[in-house]
Amino acid sequence: MKAQLAAVGIVILLAGVAMAFYGLSTPITQSTTTTTTSTQALVRDTNRVVSPNGFWAMGAANLAKGESVTGSVSIANYTSSDGPIFVYVMDEPTFINWGGCVPCSESSATVNATLSSSGTYSISWIAPAAGSYYFVLDASYYSASSPATFSANGVTTASVPSTQTTPNTTYNYAGVALAVLGALVLAAGLVLGTTAKKTTGP
Repeated sequence: MKAQLAAVGIVILLAGVAMAFYGLSTPITQSTTTTTTSTQALVRDTNRVVSPNGFWAMGAANLAKGESVTGSVSIANYTSSDGPIFVYVMDEPTFINWGGCVPCSESSATVNATLSSSGTYSISWIAPAAGSYYFVLDASYYSASSPATFSANGVTTASVPSTQTTPNTTYNYAGVALAVLGALVLAAGLVLGTTAKKTTGP
């Protein structure tokens, strides 16, 4: 009985040590992705008087593919009877071609819009490709001189992967507990082995 108990204790002890060693040698690794968002002023609030039958190239910005762009254009004292005013956003090749034929409409512009009757337009689009984009207010067909304001912001997002390593507590704690139990069983077997049997007198 004592030998069997000691043997069981040794087996449990070794199993506990093995489990604890496995837990210590195989920590838990978790991968996470953090998304950050940043906003930049592509064209700050800008004011200018647009000449009759003229245009205003309001600025250019280098954009990343998928970058979200928001902005607004406003014309003071706008009267639709004086003619339409167009808002364009163009990539660089399109802008160069358009500049050679002004006045002309630009159907291939990324944004091709007409000011509303209130004289305002809100820009909201996503850059289809990385590159330089030009913002244009085209008053080539407008016969009045008008103060204009414009602004545009770009929003970019970036995903950063990270890895976090933590102890494998399940195996660590279970292994230690099992090893302690095995040690206790082994000790009990050894104690029984050294205890003398009771004998009866003659």
